Amino acid sequence: MLHIILIYFLEIVFASNCVWNEISEQLDNRMSGKAIYTFVFEGRYSVKEKLGFSTPKSISEINIPRQVSNEAINDITSSDSSDQSEMPSKKFVFTFSVDEWKTIQPQEMNYKMIDKTKPMQNTRLYYVLPKSNWTPIMAEHFWEHTSLPCCLSFKRAKVTPDGYNYVVVVARCTVCKSHFKGTIAERPSDNSRVLMNCIYTGNYNDEHKISRKRRLLGPTISKYITSVVKEGVSCETTREREAARLMKMGDCEPPIIPSGNSLRALKCRKLASERRHVDTLTSLVLMAKEEEYNNILHDIGCNPFFVHYFCSEQINIYRQYCRSVRYPKLVIDATGSVVKQFKKLNAVKTNSIFLYEGLVYDDKKKYSFTATNMLSERHTSVAISNWLFNWLSSDIPIPKQTVCDQSLALLSAIVKCFTQYSTLQDYVRACASLLHGDVPLKSYWVPRCFVRVDIAHFIKTISKWIPLKSVARRVREVILRAMGFLIQSQSLIEMRSIFLSLFVVFTNETDGTDIHGEETPCEKHRQNLISATSLGFIDFQTQFDELITMTECEDDARQIIEDEYERQNEGLELFENPFQSWTNEIYNESKMLIKEGTGINPLYLPNLVPHLIKCTKLLPLWSGVMVPIFGYGEEVSSSAAVESSFKKLKTVTLKHVDLPTNLERFLENHIMSLKSSSMLRAAKYHTPVSSPNDEGNHEESISHPELEVTADYATLSNIPTQSPVSIRCYDDEDHAIHRHHKSSSDEEELVDYNSDMLYIPKSKCSLCSTGNPPKVGANKCSNCKKLVHSFSTCSIEKPGTQDERLCMVCSLLEEDNIRTENNAQEKWDRKNKKQRKNNSYLTPNPHLRYLTLTKSNSKKTLPVLKNGSRFEELKGCRTNAFAGRVIFNNTCAFDSLASLIMVSYCDSKKYSEMFDISEKSDFINFICKILNSGITSASYSNRADLIINNLTVEIKEMEYATTLVVCASTIGHVIGSLMEKYPSAKEISNCQACKNINERKIMHFTFQINDDDNISKLQNFFDERLEKDFLICGHNDCKGFKTVTTDISEMHIFIDILIWEGEDAISSQRSSEAATIFKIKLCDIPELLTVKSTVYELKGVLAFKRPKSSLRNSVGHYTTYSKRGSKNWELYDDLKKLPVQVKEQTIVPVEFLFYTV
Repeated sequence: MLHIILIYFLEIVFASNCVWNEISEQLDNRMSGKAIYTFVFEGRYSVKEKLGFSTPKSISEINIPRQVSNEAINDITSSDSSDQSEMPSKKFVFTFSVDEWKTIQPQEMNYKMIDKTKPMQNTRLYYVLPKSNWTPIMAEHFWEHTSLPCCLSFKRAKVTPDGYNYVVVVARCTVCKSHFKGTIAERPSDNSRVLMNCIYTGNYNDEHKISRKRRLLGPTISKYITSVVKEGVSCETTREREAARLMKMGDCEPPIIPSGNSLRALKCRKLASERRHVDTLTSLVLMAKEEEYNNILHDIGCNPFFVHYFCSEQINIYRQYCRSVRYPKLVIDATGSVVKQFKKLNAVKTNSIFLYEGLVYDDKKKYSFTATNMLSERHTSVAISNWLFNWLSSDIPIPKQTVCDQSLALLSAIVKCFTQYSTLQDYVRACASLLHGDVPLKSYWVPRCFVRVDIAHFIKTISKWIPLKSVARRVREVILRAMGFLIQSQSLIEMRSIFLSLFVVFTNETDGTDIHGEETPCEKHRQNLISATSLGFIDFQTQFDELITMTECEDDARQIIEDEYERQNEGLELFENPFQSWTNEIYNESKMLIKEGTGINPLYLPNLVPHLIKCTKLLPLWSGVMVPIFGYGEEVSSSAAVESSFKKLKTVTLKHVDLPTNLERFLENHIMSLKSSSMLRAAKYHTPVSSPNDEGNHEESISHPELEVTADYATLSNIPTQSPVSIRCYDDEDHAIHRHHKSSSDEEELVDYNSDMLYIPKSKCSLCSTGNPPKVGANKCSNCKKLVHSFSTCSIEKPGTQDERLCMVCSLLEEDNIRTENNAQEKWDRKNKKQRKNNSYLTPNPHLRYLTLTKSNSKKTLPVLKNGSRFEELKGCRTNAFAGRVIFNNTCAFDSLASLIMVSYCDSKKYSEMFDISEKSDFINFICKILNSGITSASYSNRADLIINNLTVEIKEMEYATTLVVCASTIGHVIGSLMEKYPSAKEISNCQACKNINERKIMHFTFQINDDDNISKLQNFFDERLEKDFLICGHNDCKGFKTVTTDISEMHIFIDILIWEGEDAISSQRSSEAATIFKIKLCDIPELLTVKSTVYELKGVLAFKRPKSSLRNSVGHYTTYSKRGSKNWELYDDLKKLPVQVKEQTIVPVEFLFYTV
């Protein structure tokens, strides 16, 4: 019966054919139809031969080409092993590590069984390899052994614990149809490596015209999700990392490396699975209902979209911050590129979404924290003020200082929320009235909040003025530094003088002298500007440099924000501004000083006048002129803290997230970061709070209708964001009010900033204290309706009214908190050194005194000479010594000394005057030319002549009329050769016996210390070194004694530092060339030396970076660290384009110290 069912055109029918069930019935159902099909198809027990299924001879006898069809390959696959032996094959062995085997080792699995002959048995036990775990490991081992492009599809893995082979794995390439078989003969022991014998047979060497990839399964999915989702690695970078791990040069792309599209699809599916809902707004509403976020996401809007969020931890720490400082300061700014635009209710797409942040920088504790945030697609004053009002409704103190960029929307919202004025116009008019003395300096006229503009953004706005883009760099620098002078000025008289000078030089086409030989007004005012910008305020250089750097490191969305702000700032044109009128009066006065002179005025810029007048509309916001009125605040204001917070958010907090990201994911990560950081800050601010039930504190409540008595806030998580006010009265005649209220500015106020309560003196009304309370019909407190006397000791006049009064308790809630000036300044110094820059328009530049403004070429001030080795930027120069071009190698010693003298010449007026009155050497003239005209091609020619004529060099003739000069001089040799006219001291020996007088120049002193000493003994060294010494003369065998005295230079001192370590410290055969390089922090070097009543100031150090050789005379690299202020240091390296600011804590390898008068 069997022969009638099996053969149709020499093929075995499919398993779905009914013939298999008929056979099963003939066998009394002892085997199912599908089991019989499998039994026959695989040819078990030689059933195919018994049924007459022998392979046709034509298949084995005909020489079949490599490129065969899939049907032929299938036929070959189903043939016996004798036919497959003729195909190419590979044999190799997989070695599974202990961990790999633990991942893929067989496990017990119970399968459901339906067998009518065994009705009591429902399941059957099998041993199988873990699903989806073993195939990726097998595929990777296959690639490591073969490096073939075959994409294996594993058909089965059969495990027979008691069989001939323990594990048998079968697979087939989906492209070339080659067959893989791997066997593990015996069951391995525990904790041992496992070997699998493998054989791969087929046409695997043929070209794979189709490139197929393996499906991502099991551990590979988890691996790539971790990379592209959790770690934030891009899909292409993930592929590149896998290629570096698996491939060698010349290999084809492995099929086990997924394609970029599959990784992107995997990432998309993973992110979509984590979302609460497909619609973003619905997800946000669901998120707000969760317990974790229900007290954080406060207000949510759809059209326009916005969300206000801040947590109780932030509210608590802000309150604690306000308790610890007298004048709380808030910095507000916005950034973009953090949240993707989305469709609202799958209909309309949002506009660009910006993140707004209100941040506090604690100047005393030197760290910052975020107080509140908003995401919004609308950037108007109304939207921002709604956010700030919502934040203030949490019963928190209003900040006394607020800093933001020059945005009309931000400024208007801040004024509306934090001051008693409803518009920015009213705020500006009030400032003008206070400055001109039109109103008394009383608390109800002075704004409750000091609104400031970030100076970096203001300077950046000025630098974009169109007339400034076409002028010479030196002229531009003078103007910007003059504006920097105005920024720091706190006097209208001083500002008026600078404005007048600017208007005069902008409108006069000529300067110099008139026909009578007298200086023109333009010449006088130009000199006034040069003086003000070159000799003013060096201490602010570091701070302003960092502010400028922050604006230059802004993200791409900053330009969009600035465009939006520029459109809003058009509203400034709509009202008459008192400061603009004041500036117009100065400008009209300057017109009377227009006078023709003999010179051409390089500062003639009449087109700049309208810009200058326009910028004064917000003069009290960007200058320090209101600081004396408020009594507190820094001379310059900065939003660097919030810019740094944005940078941390994008590069650290969200480092693993591709920005911009979806709204849910951003909020989850940002809120977690805010809560955690706030708790850390709160732990530092935390101070014990006295219990209201302590013995000795007998309390009675004050009756105030609008004030409720509540419990103290003791924990972070239970802080209500909208908490009522608590007031208590103590029997010790003090009122106690919770510290989150505004404190009084009364002189008798006693403030404990470490306590949770604020104590104020009880009313000292003479009538109330003698038992004469106010009678019915007397004045009432306009807030609590309590009867009060009209004396100042019992009540005060309510600000802004004529006949309403406030009791002493309510006055605390209404009066402004004006105290003494806050001397602390923000010192934000957490920036990358690469971001810092030296050009600051706020600080003085002494170099301006030596510049010729009429020069057409525009060179940077205080330039850096390029090292001769910088062949990419510096071409050969011409000299008087050789014909043709000369190129140099390693000129760092010369360049370092030149930079040191150049900076000292600029910064020390007394030092420069000494050079000017003495006969200048060629080297000093070289420096003066650079200061006057900048570095030109002639400068490098002059340098070449100085090096060739004064230093020991190696000259090599090269082809094409080129000479190579190798300058391998040490810095000591360079000092001795170039500064010969200016030694550090002169040693004079005088012998009375032979009358011989000898004089010797000391180019530098040598200070030697051992490894257990330090540089603090430098002063003692000079005290001992300059004492008179008596030695045997020895001149012409003279036996008399000569007196040796040392005359120190009145200009400068060079000091060579030698340190001895180990055996060299006690050896008498030590050489100075083998001394160790002395390393020290810049701040640890003595700043002053007193030698014979002359005080010398540290101006810089010459540092040496040692090469592989340990000798001091080996060719390394010299640099200069110049001290340019109390704590300002600059690195002058001729391998860099510009000077670089460094911290005073920087450890440098010092070889020479340099002091000047």
